[in-house]
Amino acid sequence: QHGHMVAVGFDMYCDMLQESIDELHGKQETIKDDAIIDLNVTAYIPDEWVGDKNVKLTEYKRLGDIRNERGLDIIEAEWKDRFGDIPEETRELMRLVKLRIMATDLGFPTVREDEEHLRIAVPYGLQEWIQLQAKLPDGIGKKARWVPPVRSKEGSLAVLLVKQGVMKGADQVAYLEALFKALLKLRVEQEKAAAKA
Repeated sequence: QHGHMVAVGFDMYCDMLQESIDELHGKQETIKDDAIIDLNVTAYIPDEWVGDKNVKLTEYKRLGDIRNERGLDIIEAEWKDRFGDIPEETRELMRLVKLRIMATDLGFPTVREDEEHLRIAVPYGLQEWIQLQAKLPDGIGKKARWVPPVRSKEGSLAVLLVKQGVMKGADQVAYLEALFKALLKLRVEQEKAAAKA
């Protein structure tokens, strides 16, 4: 099963698994609006840590169903208790789930990697992005370039392009975590300011 999951990606694998389960139960296909995180990162549950394939599939499913950071914290504590110290590959998997949660919360439908860029589909117009970018820490905001909406695989949303350079794998995840946390913090600050007005 691990080979199938690596070949199609974690999110798609979870979707395929859910579709198969729903088919067996006679349920109609449901539409998800979770963000899709498509990065070339080594992230999985190793056989050496969870050997039973059925248990492993159940844990992948549980991870795919998580919708908030609290749920992720609960699974992390449970896994430590049941299986021992969490391996690095599984920690990366959990970081991807956290990215998916934050991207969904921000309204970013896709975060993809191509040969040169990270591509983050965003609901921001140019002026809104310029205002947000000015408030972001330099190491975060200046790396992202806003590109106007065009019909593409991201739909018709604008895209933030982040030149990868030497940034790969865990560095990409760390950058995205910092960007998403900063944007979520700015949103909270804006909501508080609006509530006071």
